[in-house]
Amino acid sequence: MSLSPKPKLLCDENVPAKVKESLALEGFDVKMPIPRSLDEDVAKLAKSEGRVLVTFDRHFANTLLFPPVEYTGILFVRISPPLVKAVLDALLSLLSSVNEFEGKLFVLSETGFRLFPKR
Repeated sequence: MSLSPKPKLLCDENVPAKVKESLALEGFDVKMPIPRSLDEDVAKLAKSEGRVLVTFDRHFANTLLFPPVEYTGILFVRISPPLVKAVLDALLSLLSSVNEFEGKLFVLSETGFRLFPKR
């Protein structure tokens, strides 16, 4: 049984720096957009580089504005307050348990995740 390669990630600027650093230390290819980039520019970067977008920005959970089928994957983190340990634990759990992110929106909480489109 072969292991799936780790997805390349684009961490929106609202993702805590310690989370980004920890994901990189876990072996993920993590990139950040230019600070204060517009949502459309962040989305374009994620698409052009085939990266799964990790964000706390609710706009990216709007499937009419950002249809999941057009992206390598969107991980909307809905953990408040965004404590580093809680966010990192939830992300690592999701990233290690899911093999396919393409065309999907994941809404991540401390207790798990919801997937859209629903299967």
